[in-house]
Amino acid sequence: MSLARNLCLYKHIGAPLLFGRGAFDELGRLLSEQSCRHVLILHGRSVEKSGVLSRLTQALTDLKIRFLCQSGIPSDPTDAAVEKAAEIAREEQVDCVVGIGGGSVLDSAKVVNLLLTNPMPIHQYFAPCSLKLQPLKPMYLVPTTAGTGSEVTSFSVITDTRKGRRKASISFKELAPTFAVVDPELTLSMPASLTAATGMDAFAHACDALTCNCTNPISDVLAERAIRLIHDNLVNAVQDGGNISARENMAFAAVLGGLAFSNASTQLSHAIAQALGGEFHIAHGRACAVVMPAVLRWVGKVNPVGAGKILSAMGISVSSKADVGDTLAEAVTSLNQKIGMPGLGDLLPEDVSLLSLLPKIRAQRPFNAIPAEISDAELLAVLQEAISKNPSI
Repeated sequence: MSLARNLCLYKHIGAPLLFGRGAFDELGRLLSEQSCRHVLILHGRSVEKSGVLSRLTQALTDLKIRFLCQSGIPSDPTDAAVEKAAEIAREEQVDCVVGIGGGSVLDSAKVVNLLLTNPMPIHQYFAPCSLKLQPLKPMYLVPTTAGTGSEVTSFSVITDTRKGRRKASISFKELAPTFAVVDPELTLSMPASLTAATGMDAFAHACDALTCNCTNPISDVLAERAIRLIHDNLVNAVQDGGNISARENMAFAAVLGGLAFSNASTQLSHAIAQALGGEFHIAHGRACAVVMPAVLRWVGKVNPVGAGKILSAMGISVSSKADVGDTLAEAVTSLNQKIGMPGLGDLLPEDVSLLSLLPKIRAQRPFNAIPAEISDAELLAVLQEAISKNPSI
């Protein structure tokens, strides 16, 4: 679309959202109102252990809605795993999809739903893709973590096993759910380490969205609020998992972070984290957390205005633009220490070749949204700092 130079086009990307304590108990009613008669429930194993799954299946039984449960989605969902799940769902002729779990489960649910009405293989839909999709089935996403924001986005990240476990993005507006159901009470059972990792994923979403090369006033507002909520609540949520107020604020921050990067983009921290996850199976949020101080130090040099907005949202002031990057890097390092985040050096093999990672980082889709050009020498320096500045805690 061609616009006059003084106009901006905002394409809000999101999903209808039911948010709050007890929201999960309304899911059966929502499915019934959608006239769903045979529901695929894609879930993580923890959802079964916690009793959350049985609450839903009992509600569906009472409503005389048939259901098919599938678990076993790996933490880095692969092309083969989602295609297998879709084949089973096709055979069972389900007419609705529910995803309950962490980001991997929700991302997988989106792709399975895509493949219910569109031909395989999944690789043909990897971004960039101009294919037109057939209409998808109704889909409801229920996060049990607070960080990925996948419940409100129209993106999915899948591991492409054909290309050395490269992280591949799938992006269609149709991937947004019919409804996102976010109940902070479902996050109460998260262990501290997972709370920390997913919380820093949300923090990375917001920081990236605020400093990428395609920011806008709407994404800025969402990102700034998410950063403020995370700064004020993540430590409490990690140290006191039963603090429902902190859990509620983190769940809302995750939603805002997802909406922020959906309306802007992620950038360097996510490009590095996706490369690390694909190569070394490092949990995505943890990978984001351990590289962020070094990334943000670089961001402070090339985009001091955006970096300054992050500091302002954290309630931190600086005397000059020259101090923004260093101050921000130290602030995030301090946050990592408070939530017990390990260092990048602890997560990589001793014989890792940082140089070999550079082309893999550049191949990640978020790299296209970095705020300035970065040389191989600069990128290598970021990785080296991430290893040296994040020692074991």
